[in-house]
Amino acid sequence: MKRLNITIDQLSYDNARVAAFLQGSNISAIIREALGEWFEKHKLLEKKQLLLGKNDIAKIKKVLQRNEFVALATVKKKM
Repeated sequence: MKRLNITIDQLSYDNARVAAFLQGSNISAIIREALGEWFEKHKLLEKKQLLLGKNDIAKIKKVLQRNEFVALATVKKKM
């Protein structure tokens, strides 16, 4: 698993704490479940496979691992 920091409003945080307590769970588990349901609803994982080839996915993973992000303005200038 990977660690992720997010910022949410106070009401969402309070609701998440209560829900976690009532389910005997934790906020991280609730967020993981919610993200999983969101991805399933929007079918993003299936669309990713249709839009990107294996080489593309490997390149994206390398960029993410190395933090090789380039500003959008820089990319637009090169095009």
